[in-house]
Amino acid sequence: MSKTKNSLLFALFLLVLCVPAAAGNLRVAVLSVGQGLSVVTESPDGRVMVFDCGSENPRFDSANTNRTVRYLRFRGVRKLDAVVLSHADSDHSSGMGVLLKNYKAKTFITGKAVLADKRFAAVERALKKQKTPIRCPASGESFSLGRQVKVRVVSPGASGKGNTGSLALLVKYGSESFLLTSDMGKKEEAAMCRRFGSGLAASVLLVPHHGSSGSCSQALLRAARPRAAAISCGRRNKYGHPSFGVLKRLSDNKIRVLMTARDGDIVFVSDGKRTGFVKKRKKALFSDIWSK
Repeated sequence: MSKTKNSLLFALFLLVLCVPAAAGNLRVAVLSVGQGLSVVTESPDGRVMVFDCGSENPRFDSANTNRTVRYLRFRGVRKLDAVVLSHADSDHSSGMGVLLKNYKAKTFITGKAVLADKRFAAVERALKKQKTPIRCPASGESFSLGRQVKVRVVSPGASGKGNTGSLALLVKYGSESFLLTSDMGKKEEAAMCRRFGSGLAASVLLVPHHGSSGSCSQALLRAARPRAAAISCGRRNKYGHPSFGVLKRLSDNKIRVLMTARDGDIVFVSDGKRTGFVKKRKKALFSDIWSK
């Protein structure tokens, strides 16, 4: 491809990124929130879902407190159609307090395991004050994010504590899908693969548990067959995330790896037929994961 054509494609892609989601694109932003997780999804018709919200604890997120709120303001978001909490661990949940002070959620979605966790009490009080209903969907249940985006629950977070009670979602737009796994454990990952198999096929995989050594099994990679994998982790974190084993499996399967610790915010944009990305900290790239 000529240099001129590359430049034109790059300029066109930047234009796509800058226009509102209503222009026909799905945006999935994996935000750089240190050793935590926050994902903001915007449908083509402007519906917004927040999946986890990072941490207010400086031990996890010293440089990025309220990062989710700042990103939503930057995008001009005024209301949230769905807020999802995968599990109650603080690196995923404690940012919810700030989020709910700034935004009213139309619906709050979580697993039954979270409702039984004492760490959820403050969030529950905020939701009651907003009169926001709490839903605990079953495995396989789906809901819509606007007219064109379907979200399916592929692990309901119905039992267990902490990571083992994590809820996972498959976000689908046209022929493209995003598998948001949060911190699910080995058993939950295996159970999800047994139940859904090739139904987990995804253009992009959010690697479970920040890329910890027990996550992202070969079975999951065979089921999902992603072209790219996003890892949310803190720079030089004490847990050693992501593990060498996970990175090697991804490399062996020829999957493009992006990680917030290195790349900053990772914003995926899809027109329902192909998906590309830009990275905040690096020069924006015209992606090599566009579908054929």
